[in-house]
Amino acid sequence: MANLSKIKRDSLIDKIENLKLKNKKDEDTILLLNEIINELTGKKYGLVWEQHEENVDKKMGTAIPVFDEIKEREICGNPADKKINFLLEGDNLHSLKLLEKTHKGRIDVIYIDPPYNTGNSFTYNDENIELNDNYRHSKWISFMAERLEIARNLLSEQGIIFISIDDNEQANLKLLCDGIFDEKNFFAQIIVQSNKRGQTYKQIAKTHEYILIYTKTPEAEFNEISKSEDDNDLNLVDNIGNFNIRELRNRNPKFGKHNRPNLFYPFYVNPSVVDKDGFSPVSVIKSSEYNIEVFPYNSKNEESCWRWGKELSKDNYKSDTLNSNLVAKIKKDGKYNIYEKYRKSTYKAKSIWNEIEMITEKGTVQLGEMDLTEYFDFPKPVELIKKCLKIGTRENSIVLDFFAGSGTTGQAVMELNKEDGGNRKFILCTNNEIKEEKLLNFQEKLLGSKPQKYTQKQKKELSQEEIIKRDLDIEKWEKDASALLQTKECQELGICRSATYQRLKTVITGKTIKENKYSDGIPANLKYYKTDFVDKYSDDPDYFIEDKLMEYIVEMIQLENGIRIDNDNYVVLLTDEEAEEFERNIDSYHPIKIYIDGTVFLSQKIKNKLDTEGVEILPIPDYYFAKDIKGGN
Repeated sequence: MANLSKIKRDSLIDKIENLKLKNKKDEDTILLLNEIINELTGKKYGLVWEQHEENVDKKMGTAIPVFDEIKEREICGNPADKKINFLLEGDNLHSLKLLEKTHKGRIDVIYIDPPYNTGNSFTYNDENIELNDNYRHSKWISFMAERLEIARNLLSEQGIIFISIDDNEQANLKLLCDGIFDEKNFFAQIIVQSNKRGQTYKQIAKTHEYILIYTKTPEAEFNEISKSEDDNDLNLVDNIGNFNIRELRNRNPKFGKHNRPNLFYPFYVNPSVVDKDGFSPVSVIKSSEYNIEVFPYNSKNEESCWRWGKELSKDNYKSDTLNSNLVAKIKKDGKYNIYEKYRKSTYKAKSIWNEIEMITEKGTVQLGEMDLTEYFDFPKPVELIKKCLKIGTRENSIVLDFFAGSGTTGQAVMELNKEDGGNRKFILCTNNEIKEEKLLNFQEKLLGSKPQKYTQKQKKELSQEEIIKRDLDIEKWEKDASALLQTKECQELGICRSATYQRLKTVITGKTIKENKYSDGIPANLKYYKTDFVDKYSDDPDYFIEDKLMEYIVEMIQLENGIRIDNDNYVVLLTDEEAEEFERNIDSYHPIKIYIDGTVFLSQKIKNKLDTEGVEILPIPDYYFAKDIKGGN
């Protein structure tokens, strides 16, 4: 359908609309015809794939995802800062579904480094997708499409998304994003030199990856990047400040007197005044002092033009060169050039990033300094993500990474805040998968070596009793090993707990997992949530889904508002009993905001007191779980 021409598509839709008129009393036919129209109009910009349903989608058919805070993992590194960062453990689709309730239209920047689908980096429905899988591309696209659709909903009107990718799926990702974000919101494709030496790739040493950049709307604005000390070329000084010079003549051969006549006019130089840098004052008015005429001619003596109009030039020159933004300087041939003093200490990011700090090896080194190298093969370096954040964020931006992996994005946010005094906050989502080798070692440590399946040759040599015993031993071991997955000891081996969380903790405290000094630490606050589930349906007559979901309301309030419910500054009242206790002990609280369930009431006296003190009383939103409850008992 997506490859139909517009003419043919419109023709087919007209015919279907006529059929709808003829069958307007047949509801089933109308529904079917509408479905066909949706398929006809659902363009995928040339990208066609077979959609696949994930197990995580099936899970949400019978259960509602919720967040459960693991309080012992909370880090309070900066008590003075009331705002909180979040690390969300679980399948990122579940996390995104919940974030859609708390952060729709509120995320300023998204950075993701999704799996590249290279045969060893992409797990789909608990299975590693091999290179010989005929559906590997469509599985990857289905996987990404559902998550990127939600990502777009999460972005603010000025929001920006950065996506790292390599050649394996770049073309598919570009077409997919053109469809989801709209191709008019495509901003740039950055080429990143990720490997200086290169990896062998069909007789070519592959040295690069990409970052695709899309915006929520065409009006999104990007920042320029401050020049480093090494890049700063403002090496001259006058009374105004640091500057360098560039020729005022427009060097673009397309422009000249023939099409920019208002930019073709003379300057006049006062040669009797020369400052310490060899600059002389200029004017657009001829006089006895300003008597050397300079027109914008190029090296071929052709009529060019200036970059500034005459009125703008008048506003920028003075007789004292040390206070002027326009000056003249004599060349070797005795003629004069007119120069603008530029003072810009920032620059626009270019489409090729080849700084040494951007290579993947730097990311590996950074993890090594934290004793975390065993978890990730190709971690992104901090400077790469910081550059994205410098381009896309403001002082108080919320940054999301739902393929958080090693947690580089969190570290980048904290480091950038330290550098420029910002108060950006991050939300990281990642799973808690355990590396296969690490898991097997843990299982065998407790259960003994895994029984080996016999070969066909061994089967012939074994008795029937031995075969049965071997099969039972394998079955029991696998059953016991599976049970171990649910233990706390086993879960502590997962990526989110043993790597992502530990990295963030190291950055905040300045100490590695082995208590070695890493840095002075960057004060910040972090809450750790784990995805859990509430069953939609139950045979228990005393089961009320509303009551069950209320157990996870505090997590949603904290997440949406980026705060810590401490029952002092921030208070949640879910029952009449809690409200009564609050009223009795009101003088022991120091409330800033109170979140209250719609069925709970405070006395008018207390409301008046709180209003006088400027305390906000906010109803707990019904959009957290209202739609989910409708599907439950």
